[in-house]
Amino acid sequence: RGIEHLLEREGIEQIEGKASFVDQKTLKIQKDDKVIELEAENIIIATGSEASTLPISGADLDGILDSRSALDLDELPESMVVVGGGIIGMEFAFIFRNFGVDVTVIEYLDQLVSGVDSEIASELNRSARRRRISVKTSSEVKEIKKNDSGYEVIYQKKNKEKSVKAEKILMAVGRKPYIDGLKLENTAVKFESKRNSIQVNKKMETNAKGIYAVGDVTDKKLLAHVASKQGIIAVENICGMNKEMSYDAVPGAIFTSPEIGTVGLTEAEAKAKGIEYKVSTFPFSASGKVMAMGEREGKVKLIVEKESEKIIGAALIGIEASDLIAELTLAVNLSLTAKDLRNTIYAHPT
Repeated sequence: RGIEHLLEREGIEQIEGKASFVDQKTLKIQKDDKVIELEAENIIIATGSEASTLPISGADLDGILDSRSALDLDELPESMVVVGGGIIGMEFAFIFRNFGVDVTVIEYLDQLVSGVDSEIASELNRSARRRRISVKTSSEVKEIKKNDSGYEVIYQKKNKEKSVKAEKILMAVGRKPYIDGLKLENTAVKFESKRNSIQVNKKMETNAKGIYAVGDVTDKKLLAHVASKQGIIAVENICGMNKEMSYDAVPGAIFTSPEIGTVGLTEAEAKAKGIEYKVSTFPFSASGKVMAMGEREGKVKLIVEKESEKIIGAALIGIEASDLIAELTLAVNLSLTAKDLRNTIYAHPT
């Protein structure tokens, strides 16, 4: 509703309905029993994403939750199994555990929140266990069964079949671009059929003149703040400003307990690129303010290019990490060095 108000204030016409392409310049919008046709020189596709599914027997049973329906619950279950230990899965695991729900997370890979620095992911695993979230990594879900009290999840770990029962199951195995019903075949727009992602260049242009795509549907980085920036880049190019999207300094924020913030390269990525680097870490427990807030968990980790001392990556886990990552994003974006940070005066005892 807040966004609707902003659109109205700017005099932007809003049409609710199901849109599909007639051709590269024409859209057909089905609104109830009415059909509206729109022509435009420039069209931006921003249809977002939907929850992914896996070919697991029983994954389509009634009552199984995804990241949207989990928010519609009007009462808390006693127990929950979260299938998927990625960002969405772990955020929900901590939310429900903080409300007192008995939570089990089953993750196929050997690390939670894959793509995050392994040292930070290990710290999150410890935090989860401290809160009595049962974490099963390197575990593959084979089947989900429904019973009188809820569900049973059968999974395999180290060639042994195991099972866990819960009142609710949350499927959190990622998201995928959403283009259903757009009829892109009526245009020249190229899309990757396996993921349904629309291919764009750095200007957010598709291969079809006048058609742009932004947000999750591009399958670049599925983050709200990335979608917002991509939208700005697309509009600036429509206005003839010749702008390009860069993903070198995109902050990531994971709202677990404690939070995680990331930007730039992980240590593994720096190693894979053959970059000579240095690592420095600092524990949150050495911060007076953190201790005064009744917290002790967490650390900051910097990846610095050896020769130039430029900060090329950073990750932190701890209280307010999603806010603190902004400074390190600025450092990566502006190619600041570790010395630049050292020479800056910070307010004590922050």
